[in-house]
Amino acid sequence: MVQTDKTDCWLPFDRDAAAGRTTFVLTHSPIPTSAHASTTECAHALITELALEAKPAATGSSASGGNWPLLQRCDAGRFHVGSYPRTNANAHLARPRNLAEVWQVLDAVERSP
Repeated sequence: MVQTDKTDCWLPFDRDAAAGRTTFVLTHSPIPTSAHASTTECAHALITELALEAKPAATGSSASGGNWPLLQRCDAGRFHVGSYPRTNANAHLARPRNLAEVWQVLDAVERSP
């Protein structure tokens, strides 16, 4: 469960990103946690607080050769959240290995009308 007193500090930054004044990028996968909120729970809390919605990613968006496809995205201004599947160590590491693709997607989003 997300403790909002721990995530509220991000909201001014996230609002600035959604308004295009700075850039915020978060990728996450549903790796379960027991002692703290997961990255998926935190991402959902931030998206909800900004009154945004994650949407299915375009077919063909993938990481690591298509083994870990980008499932959902939330883009508003320069606020970007991407959701990847699976809960193992390889899934967790697919996200940093895929940073080039993440930035290509962000560039395309920010250049689209």
